[in-house]
Formats: sequence, C-alpha cells, structure tokens
Amino acid sequence: MTRADKALRYADVRQRINTTLANDHNPITVMAIKAAILKESFPQFFWVGFLLVEKNEMVLGPFRGPPACLRLPLDSKGVWGTCYRDKQTVLVPEVTAFQGRVGSRKSYHLAQALALHVKTPVDVWRFLAR
Repeated sequence: MTRADKALRYADVRQRINTTLANDHNPITVMAIKAAILKESFPQFFWVGFLLVEKNEMVLGPFRGPPACLRLPLDSKGVWGTCYRDKQTVLVPEVTAFQGRVGSRKSYHLAQALALHVKTPVDVWRFLAR
C-alpha cells in the first residue's frame, strides 16, 4: 500500500467516524465506535482500544481484539506506560524485544501507542497493535 493509499484510507476512516458520531458525544460511545471502526477498517491491527487514567493506574476501556490487561500502573515499563510517561507516540517495531514488555502476546510484532489529549476530565490513551 502506498503512502497515498494509506492517506486515503485514513481520510475515509476519519469521515466514517465523524459521520457515525455526528450527534453523539458520550465518551464511552465515542471510544467504542472509534475502536470498532478502526479494527474493522484495518484488519491487520491485532488490537485497538483505549486505556483510561484513573488515579495512579491505567484502566482498560472500550476495545476490539483479544482480552488485555485490565489495569496497569502509570509507571509501567511496557509500551503503554512509556507512552503515558513520555506523553508521545511510541512505535515499537518488535514487541517481544521491547524492554519492560508487559504481558504482550507473541502473535503480533508491531505496536504503536498514541497519547491522546481530550477535553474531558479523563485522560485517554489509545493503543493500536497489529
């Protein structure tokens, strides 16, 4: 897939999400729909979901894919904890080689964690893996 093809696919996905959620702003619904559309649109993604920051830990939010860790400490040494601490995207080309990896399955190799800043009291972290 070329860069142009990827850009078109992401634009289509963004439009589908915006159209679907045009009249709904419930944070749980928004996260659930975004995870569902991303997973459906990119079948190569192993897992798509959200982690919610509650006090001193990240708690599993809406997701698509196999079950994941329910709670992780904010100082976790894994991909999610690194993303939280650094407040920036973390791209891991080989998950099994990531120092401090937390319970990742060996059935996927590439992981990407994105820090999202939202206008609600809850900090949301989205984790995409394929």
